[in-house]
Amino acid sequence: MIRIIFYFLLFFQDSFTSFAAEYANEEVENERFSENMYEQKESPVILEYPELKKFLYIPPKAPVYIGLGVAPISLMGSKLFFNMSLFQVHYINNNWDIELFSASIGQSRSDKSYANSRHFTGRFSPKYVFMNIFDTGKVSFGPMIGMEYAQFSSIPVLKAKGAERTRKYEDLTTGGYIYGLTLSETFTLSKDRKFKISQMFYRQTYNIRENEDGWKNEPQDANVFDDGPNEEEISKKSVFLIEFAFLF
Repeated sequence: MIRIIFYFLLFFQDSFTSFAAEYANEEVENERFSENMYEQKESPVILEYPELKKFLYIPPKAPVYIGLGVAPISLMGSKLFFNMSLFQVHYINNNWDIELFSASIGQSRSDKSYANSRHFTGRFSPKYVFMNIFDTGKVSFGPMIGMEYAQFSSIPVLKAKGAERTRKYEDLTTGGYIYGLTLSETFTLSKDRKFKISQMFYRQTYNIRENEDGWKNEPQDANVFDDGPNEEEISKKSVFLIEFAFLF
């Protein structure tokens, strides 16, 4: 599972690096048109006729933003869920609001201590802008897909596959895809900064009994996998969260 997540993150890192490099090259080629360059070295014509400066073409900012986000109070089934997005990359223009990648870490809290869990998530969400609100806001909506890695530190398990079995108990870990929908409201704070509120609803798909490589989890406490309320408490659920993010 860790190997899959590593390749997943590496893929998006390489994709974004290429994307950012292309924009960086364009910015270098157009650097002589930037406001800073005019302040440092203006042409003799502009110095002689400064009123012409307002007619100069200044290329628009590349529509790529980096951000951080937090979802202070959310729901994972009946459990409370706190989530923090440590790194986000967005592409935003007049018609599209695309979350190219977001990496987040979260913590669920249950009234049953064994059901508390940590979640590591990577997601992608292309959204279409369908409405303007107030003077600087845009509303967008679209699908969301990603991968999730979950860890239950209070549930020690052995992993078994055929005749093979691990020797020591370790935390129950599992993972799977996530899929859902995202509604976002994005407000322009200044030329280079935006504030985004996103409502996300997605479904988990992880399997607590067996991972994607065929290894089965055998809990130290057999009552955890009881096909009843104990197992239901740690099984896959629907997640609803409201995230607040600053982009720059």
